[in-house]
Amino acid sequence: MTGLALIHYKDFDQSLSKLSRGGGERKRIADKVYSAIQKHVLGHGNLADLPITKNGETRIQHCTKYDLGNGYRLVTIQLKKYIALCFIGNHDSCDQWLDRNSGLTFTIDSDGTLGADYKSNSSEGVNIVRAPKPNTGQLLTLLPESYQAKLLANVPPLISIKVSQLQGFVLPDEIDRLCNEIDDLQTKSFVRDTLLLLSNDDLHSAKKRIELEYKQSIELEDADENQILNIKDGDQVRRLIIGSQEYENWINRFSKEAEYYDWLLFMHPEQEALVHEHFTGSAMLSGVSGSGKTCIAVKRALKLSNDNTDNKVLLVTLNRSLAHLIKMMLIQATIDKEEINNIKVCSFFELCQELLIEYEPENKRIYSDVSWKLEEHIDEIFREYYRCWSNNKSAEILLPIHASLTAKGLSAEDYLREEFDWIRSAIPKSDRSKYIRIDREGRKYPILEHRRQLILKGLDSWEKKMTAIGVIDYLGLTTQLSNHLDKISSRYEHIIIDEAQDFGTTELSIIKNLSIPGENDIFMCGDIAQHVLPKHRSLKIAGINTQSRQRTITKNYRNTRQILKAAYSVLEQNLDEEQFNSHDLEILDPDFANRSSNEPLVLEASNLTKEFAYAFFLVEHHIEVNPNHTCCIAVAGFSQREIEQYGALRDIPVLQGLHSPEKHPLVLSDLEQTKGYEFNLMIILNCCDKVLPPTNMPEEESFREGCKLYVAMTRARDELYLSFHGEPSKWLSRDNSDLFFDKWEDVCEFKKCHLHTPPIHLEEIEASEKRTLLQLSGREFIYTSNALGLSKGALNKIDELVDGVGMTRNGNMIRWRNVGAMLTDLERSPRAKQLFGPKIQEEIRSKLSELVTLAIT
Repeated sequence: MTGLALIHYKDFDQSLSKLSRGGGERKRIADKVYSAIQKHVLGHGNLADLPITKNGETRIQHCTKYDLGNGYRLVTIQLKKYIALCFIGNHDSCDQWLDRNSGLTFTIDSDGTLGADYKSNSSEGVNIVRAPKPNTGQLLTLLPESYQAKLLANVPPLISIKVSQLQGFVLPDEIDRLCNEIDDLQTKSFVRDTLLLLSNDDLHSAKKRIELEYKQSIELEDADENQILNIKDGDQVRRLIIGSQEYENWINRFSKEAEYYDWLLFMHPEQEALVHEHFTGSAMLSGVSGSGKTCIAVKRALKLSNDNTDNKVLLVTLNRSLAHLIKMMLIQATIDKEEINNIKVCSFFELCQELLIEYEPENKRIYSDVSWKLEEHIDEIFREYYRCWSNNKSAEILLPIHASLTAKGLSAEDYLREEFDWIRSAIPKSDRSKYIRIDREGRKYPILEHRRQLILKGLDSWEKKMTAIGVIDYLGLTTQLSNHLDKISSRYEHIIIDEAQDFGTTELSIIKNLSIPGENDIFMCGDIAQHVLPKHRSLKIAGINTQSRQRTITKNYRNTRQILKAAYSVLEQNLDEEQFNSHDLEILDPDFANRSSNEPLVLEASNLTKEFAYAFFLVEHHIEVNPNHTCCIAVAGFSQREIEQYGALRDIPVLQGLHSPEKHPLVLSDLEQTKGYEFNLMIILNCCDKVLPPTNMPEEESFREGCKLYVAMTRARDELYLSFHGEPSKWLSRDNSDLFFDKWEDVCEFKKCHLHTPPIHLEEIEASEKRTLLQLSGREFIYTSNALGLSKGALNKIDELVDGVGMTRNGNMIRWRNVGAMLTDLERSPRAKQLFGPKIQEEIRSKLSELVTLAIT
């Protein structure tokens, strides 16, 4: 058999890896298999040297099972032209695998690609057996119309009608009775196979069975010598060629590789082609979520590194958590660590830090996102700056804009911080005057020119505040580094950017300067549907040209069809014109994955505390049954800092770039930090009305929050749960057939030990003051969320009259020390009502009615 010694099925790779790392007896069994395969390939022995089990096997044709001792079996398929390594495990796991894969045969499609299909052969006693799964519609409608026509082409009309009427939960006996009415044995077997696969919700295999029947693919055993010579590896089946380096790498990898990375690093032919494609300059890859863009980035970095070990390769992403994952993937993807000595993997934050230390070594301690003086997180420092705490009043210049945004029910603090980020991502500091008239692409709330001047002054005072404290945020690093653009030298022959959609113009300009122009100089992977940050982004302004070098990949390999359909329905509600206008990245319709599962569950609890309790119980149960699985609980409506604090209290790791998910069965996260990861079980909490989307941001910009939810939903490989209390998010409609609504209490229980206080939002009142909301001055109060939606007139009156000191005239209060005193007087004093005016006093008493009651009591 020329060029083809063995083929290996993905289930074999995974089961062998699991055994190899198991230690003790399991490791000994794995080594025994390694040794037998090596002897077979090198011609020093044969698999047949292993003892064959006493019992034959009829579930798969030409199946041979080897006895490895202590109840372990090696399952193979053996014919004259190939030996397929299928699975390795103990007696029970092998038996279960054979049940799931009855009728397995290996094929070559019209492109010469190896595949795994299912086909009965009644004359040999091989019959497909599948357990049915729930189906809400007619079974046949799962197939495209062209496939339906092929399936029924040789079926008598009356039987065709009966086949078309099959719906719901279709039992195998029902299919058998119907197919027994078909006289032609080949047609009977073909129709039975296809219907059984459809009833098991295995649409992919059903379509492949039809293609096999119509000779669009052939069984590997029927291939001629020329077809075998030109065979290509497939998604699930690969060759091991005699004497090839691939064989040695394969043997070595599975003894070292962590199971978490097995799937992440598995390459499909479409992905592999992009790894090896040569470009004459910079290139852009647009790929749907779950299409393996990060895997392509890792393998392409290795390929370019191996092509020329003198060349330097930079693999960079924005998210530090994702950068950590990429580092681990790179380590696991190589056998010899020297292969990656010339590859640098880092977040853009880390890259900026290193470059700034190079250009400004005297400021080394400043360039951190945690203050070295106060050990405060940057979120806390921005709040202190914006709300003018600690006697720093520099942000008061933003008060007119704050009042305008607050009166519209928007969180001015969040919106202006995002505006600062947008400015720094779009314009170098030396050119910021351009902001006064620039088109604020991606920002929907209009800001007049004179207000933009105030924002620039506010940004300048924020940057001075950071410098004074000794801290800098991510875009502060970028801004500072952009001052050294003329000094940044070209130093990398190849730069690969993962999650390129989140890189702004300023970051891309820095990347361009680091790149040595030439072939394969910059390769960007991205998905504009996952664009979650408020940034200006232009390749043209950054000087990066990808003309005629733009590629797409639309096949989703991660999620089940049901998970992806549900996630995509959320995305479709949030697609924005800005995303369609991207000049380099495309909005792509995904090709749904082959795998299936139940519809994602949307579960209701009475409050967030119980959402967490139920989720922890579900994760515990899942890990008991699947100890090697990874799980994530993501929480909407909270920042990364707030989740980090909660995780520290609960002693649960949080995605932040410091923990490897594969080492922890459960991690916590906000929605954004999940990007790039994948988990067997994904639970998203707090998917409530007014949280998704937030009511305190412009409705026209809520698409970014929808994209974050889409990102988090598509992290789920096998199971997805969405949780809410009160009313669900409008994006999770009860009319959506892709979602199944229920109550947590009807799905699982919870343990009292899991009833903890949920995450806590950033303090609204300066911690050192130790005051309540009613004890705040007017200026302090209008910064809180309680002021959202009050008119500008009401906000100005509260700011003016509740001055923190108080004043009386003729026995009546005309200024108030705090909000509580003001609200009490508005209920009791005609003079107070007169000072505020009839409309404003009524508005304040109405909108702050709960506080009024609290003040009086």
